[in-house]
Formats: sequence, structure tokens, C-alpha cells
Amino acid sequence: MRLQELGDSRDVRVCGEKLSRTTSQAVQEITQQQPHPLRRAKAGMKMRLLAGLWFAVTGFVPALVSFLATSWRFHPIGSRVFVGFVIIPIPIFALCGAIIGAPILSQPQRDSGAAFAALRGIVVAALSFMLYVSTWAAIETLADYRPGVLLFGGIVFYIMAIWGSLRLFVITMIGALSGWLLYRVRFVRDN
Repeated sequence: MRLQELGDSRDVRVCGEKLSRTTSQAVQEITQQQPHPLRRAKAGMKMRLLAGLWFAVTGFVPALVSFLATSWRFHPIGSRVFVGFVIIPIPIFALCGAIIGAPILSQPQRDSGAAFAALRGIVVAALSFMLYVSTWAAIETLADYRPGVLLFGGIVFYIMAIWGSLRLFVITMIGALSGWLLYRVRFVRDN
């Protein structure tokens, strides 16, 4: 639609047709309209914060378990390896959870369900994992004496082929479970 104001009378043309009503009348009509029942609600700041915290824990727990199962004998808690494997994924998962996972809390019941929440959880986990691998590869590339795009691509391939392919499936299943649990918590709270 193309709107065009004409002069001081605040007449409005919509697709060439002149409508003569004041701005206050138009605003009043718009504000009195009820939202459509299937229209998606926007996620507020509290919902984004809750989803971010929820998925931050989702990223922290498997990272800590993985670290304790494989690396704790060689690297103490608080070491550079611990920070890289356990602490760095937390803000990445929180950011992806706040952006992608918040609609689990804000969607009306007709739009969302357990499958929607699980799918959102999978997307949050997979994207977070990919961002983590990219961050890790970027740090390793910049720490090299000859950084380059080829080196970055090689590191990403190495991490995904050796380390990531095994963990990506597990992390996405944990993400699906986390999204579903977040939905269940919301469903119990709403009812």
C-alpha cells in the first residue's frame, strides 16, 4: 500500500483513493483493533533472558561433562583448555538461545507445540556449535604465525571431522530435549 499525505487537512491516499479522516481517528481505530488469534507474539526481554539462561545451561552441562570425561586428568579446572572447552560455549549458547529459542516461550498454543520447541532447540544447539567451532578455528588461526583463510578452513574441517562429528549429534539431541523441556515448563506455567 502506498500512503501519501495531502496538505494540512491530513487527508490520506491509499492506492490512489482519498480517505478524509484525521490522524487521531486513524490511530484510535488501529489501537482498538484486537490482535488476530494466530498472530505471533513478540518475545519480550524477560522471555529472551530466560531462554538465554536456559540454553546457556544447556551448553554448559554437556561441555563440563565432556571436559571431565576426557581432559581433567591433563588440564586442571581454570586452565586455558577448561576456559576454551567449558566457559566459551556458555555465552554462545546464551546468545543463540535468546534469539532463536525465545519464541518457544512467546508463541500462542496453536502455533507452537512440542515438535516446534524441539526443532527450535535443535537449531539453537546446532548453530551454537557451529559458531563455537568457527570461534575456536578463528582463535587458532590468529594464533598461528601465518594466518590465512585456507588455514581457517582446514582447522574447521579438522575440528568437525575429528572432534565435532561425534559431538554434533549428541549436542543437537540435547538441544531438542532442552527445547522440549522449556516448552513443558512454559505449558505447565500457562495452565
